[in-house]
Amino acid sequence: MKDFYKKEAPLLGLQGSGGGLGFLAGSASGGIQESNEYLYMPLNESSGSRTKFGNYASSVTINNGGQYDYSHPYNINDNTYNNGQIYSHRFNGHTDTCYLNANTKLGGVGTGDLCWDMYYRWIGEGNGGGSYGYVGDYSRGSSQLYPSHTGISANENVLCGAIGANVKAVFADGGTYTDVNSSLTTNSSNFNTWVHVLILRQSNKWYTFVNGVLDGYYAESSPADIQNGGGFHFGTIDRGGHWWNVRITDFMWQKGNDSFYSIDSSVGSGNIGTTYFTKPQYKNKLMAIPSNSSFSIVKAPTGFTTE
Repeated sequence: MKDFYKKEAPLLGLQGSGGGLGFLAGSASGGIQESNEYLYMPLNESSGSRTKFGNYASSVTINNGGQYDYSHPYNINDNTYNNGQIYSHRFNGHTDTCYLNANTKLGGVGTGDLCWDMYYRWIGEGNGGGSYGYVGDYSRGSSQLYPSHTGISANENVLCGAIGANVKAVFADGGTYTDVNSSLTTNSSNFNTWVHVLILRQSNKWYTFVNGVLDGYYAESSPADIQNGGGFHFGTIDRGGHWWNVRITDFMWQKGNDSFYSIDSSVGSGNIGTTYFTKPQYKNKLMAIPSNSSFSIVKAPTGFTTE
């Protein structure tokens, strides 16, 4: 237990233990470095007004858009964010949605690290023939359902969203698109189910987790310099009347050295299917605790506890 308290090794578990470490759950002080360097959007408002938290928030502007549903992936017992409301952001083919304008907190990823997680609930096909919508700063051109805004690009972007029958995690560099994970979930087995997804880029390797399980791994052949604009859009692309009928909540983002999570460099495709951490419950102010020592919390939002 001695190493757990070392400042230079702020881990929730003992290195090399490899097992479940739930007994270490507790305050985010102790062995964990706390940080305010993040953007958190609860997306739980019972209106089109959107709030944001963390030090990144002051550098980000957001419009008041999107509808809401009385639906959330977990019960709320903490009132810190919007009085503990259990709504979620709703977007489909009929409404506008919330979006961010260009910024350097989500934009300008370059060759550096990022960490991004959220919950989504795919309700159903937009209008038959596949679903099309995303969270990210991708731009398709003129055929989009939200007002034009800055920080979006067809050539440089990161996104997670539905393309046809699959929810994918994708980045674009110089107009070349790369599927980090080509099928996080599908329309055949994941309708009306809350899913937690975490996307981690560390040392130009991408790790994608679905409900705490490593679901995808991708290593860049050479470092991609992603000059995205940061104008994240939370909504639908109009593609012949098709959209993504989905609910989103608990969006959390960090970039570079601010990342809350780190993973051992030896983890790769051979570890797909391994459970690494429990799902964060941000509106209960609970971070994730790893169930495998090679996946560790290195930072936590100030005031948060560990799950």
